[in-house]
Amino acid sequence: MNTAVFHATYGDPATALEETEVRLREPEHLPRERWVHNYMTLARVLALWADGRIAECRELGRELLPLVLEQEDTMSLSATLEFLSWGACTEQEHAALLLGGAATLWRQVGTALWGVRGLQVRHTEIENALMLNLGTARFTQVYTHGTRLRAPALVDIAQSARNGAGMPAPPADDTNALPPRTPREREVVGLIAEGLTNRQIAERLVISTRTADTHVVRILTKLGVTSRTQIAEAMGAEEPPRSEQ
Repeated sequence: MNTAVFHATYGDPATALEETEVRLREPEHLPRERWVHNYMTLARVLALWADGRIAECRELGRELLPLVLEQEDTMSLSATLEFLSWGACTEQEHAALLLGGAATLWRQVGTALWGVRGLQVRHTEIENALMLNLGTARFTQVYTHGTRLRAPALVDIAQSARNGAGMPAPPADDTNALPPRTPREREVVGLIAEGLTNRQIAERLVISTRTADTHVVRILTKLGVTSRTQIAEAMGAEEPPRSEQ
């Protein structure tokens, strides 16, 4: 984690904005510098959100999205969609859909939000707020729809508010949506689908193996199944969507 992300995460967005402003003046014509430029830009998106400058956060994030999509920079794409979802919480279904899309991309990266505890806590707070406001069933429906979209479609949707277009809503009777689950259980379901054992899930989520066992048992109970394979089948036996090359 760079210092700009640290400052934005832990209560000093002004310092983060100053740092990103300086770093973004540096050359970006070399491949590595282009990656650094992307990273500092998304750190600035986060800092603007943390500073309460939501309109600027969303504008900069939308500008970054097509660039990182073209460059196949999955990490920057994941983070930008994540932070845009945070900035869209007054448009709750839009936010939930982007959050679901970001979750699929983070699984491709390997670690959500770089494993930064402060960001993960904020992610959970926002997810819980959306679930409360939308209702668990509708949140799960929209979030799940987002997880199934490909990266170009997610970028188009993220930019739709700027262009005055409405977000394409998932069908209200979507029978493929999973039963209501907590945010942590959704993470566990995704890791089960990747083939991780309970111990590996515990290590990935930084929880005890016993806690991971408990989550798996609850998921089995909610889905009415008896095996990990059946969990994947209950999810539609679909491979997580990938970014188009």
